[in-house]
Amino acid sequence: MKLNVKLLSSIDKVFPTHADSTMGDTALMLGNEPFSFQTAFCLEGGSAPVSVYTRIETDLPKGSISQYKTAYVSVLYVPKGNVDNYMDKEPAGLFPDALLERKTNPELVDDGYFSPRKFEVEEKHPIEAIEGIWQGLWFTVNEEEQKLTPGTYHITVRFFQAMGQNAELGSVTLTLTVLPAY
Repeated sequence: MKLNVKLLSSIDKVFPTHADSTMGDTALMLGNEPFSFQTAFCLEGGSAPVSVYTRIETDLPKGSISQYKTAYVSVLYVPKGNVDNYMDKEPAGLFPDALLERKTNPELVDDGYFSPRKFEVEEKHPIEAIEGIWQGLWFTVNEEEQKLTPGTYHITVRFFQAMGQNAELGSVTLTLTVLPAY
C-alpha cells in the first residue's frame, strides 16, 4: 500500500480522477500576507479505505498554519464557455468546493481495542484515503496576516496510517521564502 502525495498551488484543482500540479517544491510570500497551497493524495494498492492522519512539521512560528479538508459537490451539468475554462475539460461529476476546517497537529489517542488505532482528538473532519481517488488538503500560512520574519522556512506534511503501527504512508515538503513587507 502506498500513498501518492503531491504539492499543488492554491489555483490548482483536485478532482477525484486526477490532481495536476503547476507548483514545484518552492514558493515565495510577503511577510504580512496569507499564502495558501494544497496537497493532493491518492491511495495505491489498498482495497478498502484507510484512515489517515497528518502531522505538519515546520520552522515557522507555532500557529502559523491552518489546515482544511477539501469537500466535493456533485455537478450534473457543466456549462460550456465559462471564465477559466477548467470546467470545459471535466465531465459532470464531483467538483472541489467547500473547505472544511481541520485542527493542525491535534492530540493523538490510541482507541484501538484489538490493535493500535490512532484517533485525532476533537477532529470533526477525519481523512479516509481511498484506492484510486484523489483528495485534497488546503493549507494557509499566516491566515491572521501577522508580520512574519523574513527568511526561508520548510513545511513538511506527513501522512500516517491510523491503524496498526502508524506507518508513514507519504510526505511532501515545501520550501517557503518569506520576503520583507512594509
